[in-house]
Amino acid sequence: MSRKRSLYFCGKPNWKNSPAATPRSQESLEPFPRASPAPFAEMPGPKAVKDLSRKLDAFMDTVNKRLDRMESMLCEVREELRVARVKEPASKKLKRAGNCSASEAVRRLHNGENNTHRYDPKTSVSSPHNQGVTTHLMREVSLVLPDVEPEVTMASCKTYFETIRKSYRMDQDLQKKEESRIAARMRQRKRRLYNARAGVLQTGEEALWGTATVDLMSEEEDSIVDGRPVWVVRPPPRSAELSTLCGVLQQRLDTDQKYVLTHRQRLASLEAIDH
Repeated sequence: MSRKRSLYFCGKPNWKNSPAATPRSQESLEPFPRASPAPFAEMPGPKAVKDLSRKLDAFMDTVNKRLDRMESMLCEVREELRVARVKEPASKKLKRAGNCSASEAVRRLHNGENNTHRYDPKTSVSSPHNQGVTTHLMREVSLVLPDVEPEVTMASCKTYFETIRKSYRMDQDLQKKEESRIAARMRQRKRRLYNARAGVLQTGEEALWGTATVDLMSEEEDSIVDGRPVWVVRPPPRSAELSTLCGVLQQRLDTDQKYVLTHRQRLASLEAIDH
């Protein structure tokens, strides 16, 4: 059996002679070596400062000379514009704006009750008819305002024509919008009538109804008859066989109580039998 080594110290240890007890050297006690501070930038001397000041003064002199040259050029341009405005005649639009009496005279003469020469907004201002109206207005204005130049009177006539033409175009746009709205409403009524009649078809009628379209349904226009609103029915051009079938289908719809209740106002206002 092997002998175990004892872990206990035999006797008192000598700490003084141990390597850990020896004092460290002064060099080993110092911390990590510090980086030496960077030297301050050397300040420029009086000679360098004088050179920089001289260069700055030369640069400022150059800038001032360029600014003076630009200011002189700007003054010359302004003077040229002022002379050009004095020599060049004012445009017709400016002259027309400054002389409201000519524009007012043109408007009054054109809209007078006894005047038979009126502009046609459907054509251009250079059309023969409108040129004749312009000549007539210029002659009448020259009698009322003899001091107004003919160019100003002609410009006023053209401006008033543009006003009339603009108003005419606005009215045309409103009319087109109203016509489009009425056409869309008519087509919607035709589609409803087509779908309602297709729902009451019987055996043997599908072939003839196959030739029918939404456009072949009758138009139902709003109108007033005997003080009450009605729909005036206008059948479109179609074959006699299809018109007869449409009349039969409409009679079936009229006997359907559900259809009569949901379309009571429309059916009550019909003034013609749809064939």
